Amino acid sequence: MKKKFLNRIVFRMASAVLTAGIAFGGLGALKVSAAPKEVSPGIFFDAEYYAAANPDVVAIVGTDPKALYQHWVNYGAMEGRLPYLGSNIAFDATYYAATNPDVVAAVGTDTMALYKHYITNGIYEGRLANQEQAARASKQAIEAKKKAEQDELYKKIVNKINNENQYADSVYNFINQARTDKPSPVNIVDKADSLKAIAELRVEEIQEEFSHTRPNHTDFHSAIRFHHQYFEYEGEIIAYAADPADAIASWKNNPDAMKTIEDGVYKKVGIAIENGYCVVIFIGGDAKEIEEDDD
Repeated sequence: MKKKFLNRIVFRMASAVLTAGIAFGGLGALKVSAAPKEVSPGIFFDAEYYAAANPDVVAIVGTDPKALYQHWVNYGAMEGRLPYLGSNIAFDATYYAATNPDVVAAVGTDTMALYKHYITNGIYEGRLANQEQAARASKQAIEAKKKAEQDELYKKIVNKINNENQYADSVYNFINQARTDKPSPVNIVDKADSLKAIAELRVEEIQEEFSHTRPNHTDFHSAIRFHHQYFEYEGEIIAYAADPADAIASWKNNPDAMKTIEDGVYKKVGIAIENGYCVVIFIGGDAKEIEEDDD
């Protein structure tokens, strides 16, 4: 009578859906045994797994396989403790045979033979027991791929920002070094967020047309006017170079650019970098608000 009862327990557990105890994705944490043993026809038990999964039981009965099995028979089964890894996974023999022809070649198509293979070998080899598990694994693979792509994109964005910040720092340091290296040094320039916003607008524009003339056929001064102000002194230098050293070299060979860089009338700059394009906006003197017409 007890044997029939245990058979009902085993096959009920083997046909149950995944429980919260051990999801398929987390099998590795308790992958401690070579395989469960068939203690009697249709009854499987893995003492090493049972001990690893139930330290409270080990504290009472120890690690002797017979004592552990007896605990499962008397208490563990009714308490929902799993006798071996995968005993709570619904096994579909038809699906397993269809997706594992090498297993069929080795053990045939008998349901019990296939199940034995799954719990003693297949589960450790990453073979799937049913269609639902396959769908879940496919979904997890898609999500993992998506996450990996998102992580890679985030990494690229962070690297791009860091590279652009380093580029801007190199340009800023060059400007001030050029000003202090003059025979008659002039003031260093400060960074201004308001000017950076203007430079960011211009760096978008010069990617369309590399020129001090804007796409609307006005000069760069109108980009400053766009922010409803103008200054007594306004200047702009631009460059296209992947390396800031090349941008700096191009300015050194451009007398107009160097005149702007070294001119002491300019007190503040805004620098923007994007895709190797660089814009530096210079201003000096008093800022004046542009009065808008009431009409």
